[in-house]
Amino acid sequence: VWVDEVRTQVLTGMNDAAIRMHLSEGIELADLDKRYSDTGKKGYSTVKSAKMAEVQGLMDMDVMEEVSHEEVQKRGGKVISCRYVITERDHIGSGLYKARYVARGFEEKEDGNGWKNYAATAGMHSCRVLLSRAMASEVCGNEEKWSVMIGDVSQAFLYAEVKEDMDVYVEAPEEYYELRNLNVNAGKRAWKLKKALYGLRSSPMLWQCQLEKVLKDLGFLPDLQDPAVFLHEEGLMIVTHVDDFLVAGPSRRVKEVMENLKKEFKLTTQNALDGKEHTFLGRSLQWLKPGHVVFGVGETYIEESFKELKIERNSKMKRMPPWIKQKGFARVLNEEHQSRYRSMLGKMVWLDRPDIRPAVIRLGSQLGKATEDDMKNAERIWCYLFETKEQVPMIYPMRMSQMDQLEEGGCITMSDSDWAGGEAGGRRSLSGIV
Repeated sequence: VWVDEVRTQVLTGMNDAAIRMHLSEGIELADLDKRYSDTGKKGYSTVKSAKMAEVQGLMDMDVMEEVSHEEVQKRGGKVISCRYVITERDHIGSGLYKARYVARGFEEKEDGNGWKNYAATAGMHSCRVLLSRAMASEVCGNEEKWSVMIGDVSQAFLYAEVKEDMDVYVEAPEEYYELRNLNVNAGKRAWKLKKALYGLRSSPMLWQCQLEKVLKDLGFLPDLQDPAVFLHEEGLMIVTHVDDFLVAGPSRRVKEVMENLKKEFKLTTQNALDGKEHTFLGRSLQWLKPGHVVFGVGETYIEESFKELKIERNSKMKRMPPWIKQKGFARVLNEEHQSRYRSMLGKMVWLDRPDIRPAVIRLGSQLGKATEDDMKNAERIWCYLFETKEQVPMIYPMRMSQMDQLEEGGCITMSDSDWAGGEAGGRRSLSGIV
């Protein structure tokens, strides 16, 4: 054991010495230690070099202005502490590290009206509309074929400028002193932020304002119903979720838009319709054939959730189970089981499967007051999900006689609901999906 301890101490000492040597010689350590994972993502072979690369990146992007702690006090400001979030690329044990310097946003001064804490996120229905329009172009001979691209902005928040009336100060990390060859004992330094840093309450809002400004310059306007969706008069559509984009439209125009976005941001792109399995907003996205695309949560999530929730499998639940009617004397669950009930329901909501939508709404109405019968119904729904886990929502073409009667620009809307309460009793119908 002591041999391993000594070896670790020696390797750590050698690594620290190498860092000091590279700094003194003006060699950029990040490039020396840079590696690429199997998926092409950049990582670093040591945590220290990942931290150094993160701070160097912040300096290169002109994120901060250096000030002393004494100056912050004179201005009546408050220095917010920060921490590093260390992750391993692709999987734990890969040996490739990424570091992100994150502010402890909970230490910020409270915002009176909360306006700076709000940022919109796209709904799943917007993603389905985008993909449906793209698939329709593949099967309609009189339309220009659409393409769909996935975009991911690296360090998105750092492109957003902090507003002039928002004086935000954060602690400078140890690596900053090393890169600038500063003496810690000569006085502590803080950063006055010029760009939004991860962890701040206002960062998502500031990034969304910056993104909206760039997209407006390209001719896009936010959708009135979903402000995280942007539309162009030429038919292009962009669904955004923080730093992830789903862009669809005529192939030539989509290519132009992606090239323009790359001029503004460090953007990586993927062709969503290349037949490979992609991930967008935690959901599997895979083109199968013209007009057919899978978009939904895969069976791995159901298997892991089923195991985590410790539900006993029922192999007969291959169809939606009948509802157990609420008994007048049903016992209310204790706090521990109420918590488990919330977890079961939350995981169902994330699945976003149309076939269980009325059941999820009905179970949700019992949050905080669920009974033993409610728990049984929730467990039965999970058994049904496990036995049908291979069923992933798909977008595909269909033909209906009513389509012949539609005027140009018209659409057919269908909805699903349980009729007058169904087997659950009562006289209220619950909507499923429109």
